[in-house]
Amino acid sequence: MGNGVAPVAAMAALWAVWGCNASTTPGIPFEVRDSGGVTIAVSMAVPPGTDATVVFSSEPLTVIDGPFSEIRGVEILQGGGVVIADGYANQIRVYSASGELLRRIGGDGDGPNEFRGPSLVRDMTDPSVLYAYDRRSRRVLQFDPAHGVLSPIGNLDKARRVLGSLAPVGAANGRLIFQTNNIDESKFMSREAGTFPFTQRVWSIDGKSGEQILLAEHEVPFVHKNERNGMAWNIPFAPRIAATALSSGTAVVSPGPAEVRLHDHTGMLSRVFRISAGRSRVDEVALKHWNEVLDPTEGGSASPDSVPFFDRIIADDRDRVWVRRYEMRPNVGTEWFVFTAEGRLAGVAMVPAGLEVRSIYSGYAAGVISGDFDEERVAVYSISGARAN
Repeated sequence: MGNGVAPVAAMAALWAVWGCNASTTPGIPFEVRDSGGVTIAVSMAVPPGTDATVVFSSEPLTVIDGPFSEIRGVEILQGGGVVIADGYANQIRVYSASGELLRRIGGDGDGPNEFRGPSLVRDMTDPSVLYAYDRRSRRVLQFDPAHGVLSPIGNLDKARRVLGSLAPVGAANGRLIFQTNNIDESKFMSREAGTFPFTQRVWSIDGKSGEQILLAEHEVPFVHKNERNGMAWNIPFAPRIAATALSSGTAVVSPGPAEVRLHDHTGMLSRVFRISAGRSRVDEVALKHWNEVLDPTEGGSASPDSVPFFDRIIADDRDRVWVRRYEMRPNVGTEWFVFTAEGRLAGVAMVPAGLEVRSIYSGYAAGVISGDFDEERVAVYSISGARAN
């Protein structure tokens, strides 16, 4: 299971100190301007030697073995406990800080405590509130991890054409955030060769009524070509649009420039966070990976000369935005940029290789790691800022 987490009081103290320092970190140039009623906050790239590093513990504090399959949500509790939604087992499981299984809720079915594809998100307006979402029945339930109680909130069946069987990526103010991907199915299933649009959208949906707000839309080319073995397709070098919820709204990153777009709860664009770094050039190692793994062929896409800057985004319990720098190469650590809610670049973190971060809360980061046979485990790390020491 692991060796347990560090003393809660000590971790909370480090987290609080780093939280105070984050918005005033010296050495990172920062400017704010107004553009048509939208606040543009621009941070320079972190200068070499700047003391703005966010530190992950060298080893996981706890590794939870499960077994799990198709993890659809990981949320950290106050004190280091973890709640995990297993979409395949149709269960939500609660673990202590040391990795001990405390309770499991669910099972395959449509009953009050049963699921058909559960997922789990935290309401960032009140981080103590967790929502379970059943992808098949589209029920929204508030989950009490201390007692294992599920309380019905609403049903999103009204939004079924938008959602399909997708899981939410965040929640705030009683609204759930979804990312959807749409393509003309007739083109997808046909043997017709060509390039067609693949549309990615971010939706904010009221957890009680199912009322929908479209927050963002991004379109990329979808390449469909005939080969001797039958149909073949690819989406050339296009990471998906990504979103997360903050207490003040929804933060979105689109494949492209180094920026985060913050929408309020009504869907209006209110603030843009930027790093004046443009896009990353493709180095030889990344290009080799592109040619070997993604294998662009005749009729496909050309090798890129630059890559999108960001491709993942999550928020922590202090309303900070964590965005991952796009990395083509497998099995390497990933670089995450941390912004305050006002848009100031607060720090940079190097996340251990193989860790897919799902939750950051109260001085801990939890994520999914996969084994040689794609079995899934959850690892918990402590995090702190270098200046907190």
